[in-house]
Amino acid sequence: MCDTSKPKSKFKLALLCTTIPGFAIIAVFAIAVGIFGFHGLFTVTSEGERMYIEDVEGLSYTAIIEKEFFAARLAARNMIIDTEPDNLQTHSQSLAAAQKALDDNIKKLTEAVKRQPQRRAMAKELKKAADTYFQNIFLVVDPAMANRKAEVWRNVTNGVLADAVTAFNKASSGLNDSMTNSAEERAEEIEFMSWRVQMVIILLVFMTVLAAACSIFGIAILAVNK
Repeated sequence: MCDTSKPKSKFKLALLCTTIPGFAIIAVFAIAVGIFGFHGLFTVTSEGERMYIEDVEGLSYTAIIEKEFFAARLAARNMIIDTEPDNLQTHSQSLAAAQKALDDNIKKLTEAVKRQPQRRAMAKELKKAADTYFQNIFLVVDPAMANRKAEVWRNVTNGVLADAVTAFNKASSGLNDSMTNSAEERAEEIEFMSWRVQMVIILLVFMTVLAAACSIFGIAILAVNK
């Protein structure tokens, strides 16, 4: 009980009965703010990891896939225009190397977007277009090796190879747009959550200073009223 017959003792007890609940309220509020801040930091970290895996890594894989597909088409083009037999074999090896690198990165891309149905479908279309292109690349390689240039140009500009290139570019563009837009949106969300965490930290510091000031004030009052 906060009751006594002595005035000074009564004042001290009244001060304690007033300050202790106030400190308790501040402590509870500080704990709640701290939990909120910890959750905010965890969310920022989690979103940052998701953005890296699903957007940044995905974009890097798509960029490599596009580069290797271009390298394959360039090797096919060189096989058409090059007249040196020895060089044709070199271009054929470049084509095979590009195909292997492209396949490896399509697997990585598929893994990166496996939790996102829309991107997974686009990655599947990308792989289908690339597979179609390489499955029919003999329409370029065989006549090129036989020096049937007119037939090669006809096969490149029309038919299954041209359709595969169009399908590949469409899927690649869709993936790039999806991941770029997602990365921008997540960056804005992370920026906002970071701002909230900063405000929580500032509030927590303010409450700590307030609690310290109240403690000093209470001690000073008790010292004066000994």
